[in-house]
Amino acid sequence: TFSFEDRWDMEPCREPFTLKEMIWDRSPNGDPEWIFMLNRHEYMNKLLIAGWLTGDKAYVEKLKWFLFHWIQANPILPEGTVTTRTIDTGIRCMSWQYLLLHLLGEGLMEEREAAGILESMKEQFASLRKRYIGKYTLSNWGVLQTASICNGYLW
Repeated sequence: TFSFEDRWDMEPCREPFTLKEMIWDRSPNGDPEWIFMLNRHEYMNKLLIAGWLTGDKAYVEKLKWFLFHWIQANPILPEGTVTTRTIDTGIRCMSWQYLLLHLLGEGLMEEREAAGILESMKEQFASLRKRYIGKYTLSNWGVLQTASICNGYLW
């Protein structure tokens, strides 16, 4: 069940939706902004926190399932897609970096799993560089893309 109502959510959607099938490019309410929020993955830290608080590894397993399902279902295409808009890609990759720090640090992810995520991030960063346009330099789109890429150099 998904709802996007955190304080800093750019496109809030308080109405919860339960997806019968995980389809990353479909909106249950017809609003494309819902798709953008879904693909930013900022909500995944809640699964990590739930796992810490409860000690239930099922939360971490679901988190990892979402990550790998997204990678498998969303090839990085030169022209981009509704699931890989540049602003959302920057936010998603920043979210993934936060998750990787904790999953690896706590021994909750194997090196081969991390390598798959890092490879996907490498592809996404290359796409961001190719699709960057001048007007991003003075906008939140540019900040969120370049900050994620710069942070990615630490990996």
